[in-house]
Amino acid sequence: MEESSYSSPEILANLSERKSFPLYNHYVSDTFSIGMIALYAMTLIDPVTAYKSNNKQIDYYYIEMLLRIAAQNGYSEYLLRCVAECVQLKNRPTVDEILSSYTELRCDNPPNSWLKLSLRKTGGEE
Repeated sequence: MEESSYSSPEILANLSERKSFPLYNHYVSDTFSIGMIALYAMTLIDPVTAYKSNNKQIDYYYIEMLLRIAAQNGYSEYLLRCVAECVQLKNRPTVDEILSSYTELRCDNPPNSWLKLSLRKTGGEE
């Protein structure tokens, strides 16, 4: 079985130009990869099909289709917006920027509270 790699558009551009020392923002690049992994989890469809290997580009229409499928699967508008921001081809924010932009939507239970509760139930470490 072949492993999937969810490289950002910046990494693909550097690969196509065969740069020895590629220059790109690692944090923004990681945001794209996280978004692609989230799309896979939300749709159970491997987004690797969005990559055009012959010219090292990404088919954003395919990514938009995956976002529509995720919406049909009943995911919250909050999560869909967050993932859509992660997989933007340009002007993509870092994970910290995404998290800070959604601080007003936090509920009474902080995001880590469910994780701590889950770890307690399974006997994991806090």
